[in-house]
Amino acid sequence: MYSDEFISEIKEKLNNEKKRIEEKIRELTDPEDHMDNPHWDETANDAIEDIEQEAYLRIYRELLDKIDIAMSKIQNNTYGICVECDKEIPKESLEREPWAEHCGKICSGKQS
Repeated sequence: MYSDEFISEIKEKLNNEKKRIEEKIRELTDPEDHMDNPHWDETANDAIEDIEQEAYLRIYRELLDKIDIAMSKIQNNTYGICVECDKEIPKESLEREPWAEHCGKICSGKQS
């Protein structure tokens, strides 16, 4: 298993990343000023921006879910265990991506 120091570092990384992601979500969901008489070009650009905004929101919310799951696993002492093969996820993988769920090897005959 991982040392208390390592888990403490991971908690800090997860908390910092969670704050960063929550801020990004807030920025994307803040009401914006609407124009009274938009031109067609501006309307098209707004539509594209809305599509991009929704894509970013989906990505950020999925990442936030992964962070919450990782934090929950820390609480119940299952953090760092591959969801496919129940082996320990390498520390290097967790340092790079603290919400990682897979060991990065072939698990149960599947590539993760």
